[in-house]
Amino acid sequence: MFKVLKNLFRKKENNIEIKEAKIIRFEFDNERMIAEYDTIDTRKIYYRDLKSVFIIFYDEYLPIPLWNFVSDEYYISISNDYATDIQSLIDILSKQLDCFDEQSHQEIITAMGATSGLFHIWVKDNK
Repeated sequence: MFKVLKNLFRKKENNIEIKEAKIIRFEFDNERMIAEYDTIDTRKIYYRDLKSVFIIFYDEYLPIPLWNFVSDEYYISISNDYATDIQSLIDILSKQLDCFDEQSHQEIITAMGATSGLFHIWVKDNK
């Protein structure tokens, strides 16, 4: 988990690239999520490939939570104010991800009540 986050934040140009990219379409189904951006390639992540799900606040002046879905190949970052059905996505994640449980749901509730911080929602158990 920490290796994934370390690599994610180490790649400064990739972070800037995705922070500056505007999402133009985000959709999900029972197998995967797809994000289309205006300036970077479309990103597709199958739930079986997810390594981590976390919520983070980047901007202290405009505290909007960003949902981050991380695989070995990509990560998708979706603002909580993006027009999508987050509850349906949470329901799918609950079914598709092992150990996405009450603790994950509680961490989501905590994050939604916050204005700053990093909230680890789920990490893949590599047993």
